[in-house]
Amino acid sequence: MSIHITTGLRTYAVDFAASGVIVLMDTRDGAVQTLMEPAATWWRTLASTGDNHTAAVTANLSATEATGLTEALIAAGLLTLTTRPAPWPAPIVGHDPGPNWGTHTVPVALPHDLRPSLRVGAAACLSLVAVLTITHLGRRRRYFARHLTLARTITRWNALRRAPHADLDVAIESVRAVRYASRWCPTRAVCLEQSTAALVLLTLRGRSAAWCQGIAPDPVRLHAWIEHTGSGEPIDEPASTAAYTSVLRIPGRRSSSRT
Repeated sequence: MSIHITTGLRTYAVDFAASGVIVLMDTRDGAVQTLMEPAATWWRTLASTGDNHTAAVTANLSATEATGLTEALIAAGLLTLTTRPAPWPAPIVGHDPGPNWGTHTVPVALPHDLRPSLRVGAAACLSLVAVLTITHLGRRRRYFARHLTLARTITRWNALRRAPHADLDVAIESVRAVRYASRWCPTRAVCLEQSTAALVLLTLRGRSAAWCQGIAPDPVRLHAWIEHTGSGEPIDEPASTAAYTSVLRIPGRRSSSRT
């Protein structure tokens, strides 16, 4: 019986062709693997054929190299075995912002007017505590997946009660309130935790938004943020967020690069 391979349902691939790399993300734990040429060509061909031999020949890889690459990705949970060729969707086309020589500019201080009102600030603290408590329960490897589950659960609830899109002012106030609350957090509370907590806070305020996770190249890095559900506009994000290709969007999945 011939053995072929296919990708896992929780594996997302982003093709940064200009950089010559494909970035694979496992949504179970948020781990990423980077494939450079000729491995990137091997993955593209494999996605369209599901046949390892054809992919190896196209990428000019030896049988030993293709086998080693396959075994490594299977061990990482990014590929699985199947009894017949099973092609999967082509990688998401990544937005390539151009080389940055390994550096980029980010703010080093929060705005002075960030302090929220007492009511919104208390709700932000409650939202952050709830997110940190829920996502820290269980195995560490599933930490990222618990954020996705929480975001999807909140989104379904907002859809059931037909929560309106958050006004830009309300959304910005909520995001900033969570960031302010994060100042006093004794554990990790950065973009992943803050964006999920902002989604919770908006839900408490009777509004909805979209939760996004993206990847950028050179160097490869991840970022999470909140978008306006209707317009897709990032909420209170710096211009550097445009460098990220949206891989996950809840509700809905973005299948093309952000521009």
